[in-house]
Amino acid sequence: MHDEIAPLDKSYWRTAGSLEASRRVLEDLWSKLSRANPATGIERLRSREVASVTASARWTVAAALLRTESRGVHRRRDFPGENESQAGRIIVSGLDRVTAVREDLALEDLALGTAQEG
Repeated sequence: MHDEIAPLDKSYWRTAGSLEASRRVLEDLWSKLSRANPATGIERLRSREVASVTASARWTVAAALLRTESRGVHRRRDFPGENESQAGRIIVSGLDRVTAVREDLALEDLALGTAQEG
């Protein structure tokens, strides 16, 4: 797990290829964690910590694959600039099957403006 989230060439400097490689490793790890026998004692705590970090890493990679730009601390070597059309939020969810979708802030803002006027 540490090897997928700590090195700067995976956690900061990214490409579609490196993100896809991390996605495959993380999905394989998640599959193994899901099939593991339940732990007991202190090992139960450790297994839950690994599972939570793995889940978070899977969500991060899913969002990073969807964002084809560099913004904030997300740097894509294959997309070095910002793209204003991607300035919105990305919503990630799921455990066994992770999904990432763009939230359409323009429609949300329009709906809020209409509701406030009426």
